Amino acid sequence: KFDQENLKKELGKKLIVVGGGFTALDVARTAVRLGVKEVIIVYRRSQKEMPAGEKEVKDALEEGVKILELHNPVEFIGENGKLKKVKLIKKHRKCRFLLCFKFKLYI
Repeated sequence: KFDQENLKKELGKKLIVVGGGFTALDVARTAVRLGVKEVIIVYRRSQKEMPAGEKEVKDALEEGVKILELHNPVEFIGENGKLKKVKLIKKHRKCRFLLCFKFKLYI
């Protein structure tokens, strides 16, 4: 049996979704509807390059999902079996090489 209340507790207050396709958008929007306070999609390319359709991206933004474009996760830090921080690198818009990345703060 599906326990929606238990799922809400497990999701926590902040959720990071990695990817820019239809499934990533579905996960992010569902999390918002389940009551997650802050939902951030992390995508390695620009928002315009996301494989999900423009309508889905627009709808997600209207629902409160944030999109962090041109970022990649490089480290996941946990504590007591729970994810606490994600370290990201940011890519410069016109660069295709790893040397063009710089580290960003943990989120």
